[in-house]
Amino acid sequence: MSLLAQIPPTSTAAEYDALAPHYDAFTDDARYDGWIRRLEALARRHGLTGRRALDLGCGTGSSLLPLTRLGYDAVGCDVSAAMLQRAACKLPAGVELVVSDLCALPELGCFDLVWSVNDTVNYLVAPAELRRAR
Repeated sequence: MSLLAQIPPTSTAAEYDALAPHYDAFTDDARYDGWIRRLEALARRHGLTGRRALDLGCGTGSSLLPLTRLGYDAVGCDVSAAMLQRAACKLPAGVELVVSDLCALPELGCFDLVWSVNDTVNYLVAPAELRRAR
């Protein structure tokens, strides 16, 4: 697991670190494979042509794994190091994982698809945070 950026723990990071051991059981009823396939197909219908993807707020990798199965060179980002440690266990070797706040992402290169399919964007509550996250 490549950790490009370390950030000091915030209350959100600490809370998700504590939840990490239980997160997959908590979200077990989510059908990520089908959900991601449908979202990716929608993106393709709207012009997506490349295969490099950034999953913001990827958590334990449940939304990132289907992207890798679809052949994407995918990078996952999350504020919780503990969530990313869990993701590293389920993802193929070599998938880059970055510990970072959405509003302070390091330079990660160019992507054809950037998304946040879980509720990560809900943590951006001020207009300035939305601008920093774009």
